[in-house]
Amino acid sequence: MNLAMINSLFDYHYWARDRVLAAAQLITPEQFTQSKGHSFDTLQGTFAHLMNSERLWLSRWQGRPDQPALNPADFPMLDAVIMYWKSLEMRMRDFVKGVDGAALTNIIRYTNLQGVTFEYPLWQMMHQAVLHGVHHRSEAATMLTEFGHAPDPLDIIFHYRAQSGQ
Repeated sequence: MNLAMINSLFDYHYWARDRVLAAAQLITPEQFTQSKGHSFDTLQGTFAHLMNSERLWLSRWQGRPDQPALNPADFPMLDAVIMYWKSLEMRMRDFVKGVDGAALTNIIRYTNLQGVTFEYPLWQMMHQAVLHGVHHRSEAATMLTEFGHAPDPLDIIFHYRAQSGQ
């Protein structure tokens, strides 16, 4: 994994997130909090989980301890999600921009809230942050589709096409 690939993955990550959020702007406030039975039950819960996981990984990369999870209730409307997530994206992109090639192989050690310690190279943790987003974005996309507002295609090849002007 090299810097160009890491940057490309994060560009894709936020591009795909924005497509899901654009579709989410078409649903009602009631649908935002409607139980759908997926991993985090609602779009509100799914978005809070995604934001929390990004915040968690970034904190670990910066050597800070894990914090309690974000509460979905703190994001009662989609606008609150968008505002928080855009701010988090800026912090994430600042971190990614500051990483050099040698840092990608640095071993990051952290202890989770259950007291279990793990260690991984930074590049693997960065890869996890993006791929975790793919999983839960697909759940959000499914919920949005069930509400009649499927997002535009999320495949990475569509991102590459947009980037290259195809």
